Amino acid sequence: MKQKIQLSDYEVDETYEFVAKNSTDPWISDILNELEADIDKSEPFKKGKLEISFEVLRRVAKPLADHLTIKGYFEADYQTPCVRCLKLTDQHIESDIFGAWVNESLMKLPEFEDECFRINGHEYDLYTLDKGAIDLKEFIHEQVFMNVPFLPLHDENCKGLCQKCGVNLNETSCSHQSEMDSPQH
Repeated sequence: MKQKIQLSDYEVDETYEFVAKNSTDPWISDILNELEADIDKSEPFKKGKLEISFEVLRRVAKPLADHLTIKGYFEADYQTPCVRCLKLTDQHIESDIFGAWVNESLMKLPEFEDECFRINGHEYDLYTLDKGAIDLKEFIHEQVFMNVPFLPLHDENCKGLCQKCGVNLNETSCSHQSEMDSPQH
């Protein structure tokens, strides 16, 4: 699957279906590598996966004029460090994706101020065609990272690391913990 697609490559009112995976598409691998950027690669870890299934439709209809829509779904499984104890934690994110690309001149009209538009009951984010092209990597990157947990935890009851000696308090205790729990602190 190419990272950039051209409006002119698609026939009007024809639907084209695609699947993009990190195992076959280098630009998808780049997004997955960014999801896994905080992993210490010198330690063993389970390599994740990112897969996107979507359809592209070119339409010529008011009020969007000649435009492309992408409707689909992505799913990602990856590991990232817990924000409290740094233990690798499995993460799973998935979401529907909806995007519509229009000519730049339309984006200046008042009805497009919200940068989203309803088409067939779905809310599509509006984007501007760049010389008649769409950068899929940019769009998918945005969609994936809008769904990444802000503070990933391996367990919501994670005790974290001791602030003084750095021991993982989920696995063992330390003398500093009793000091931290005392009323004088």
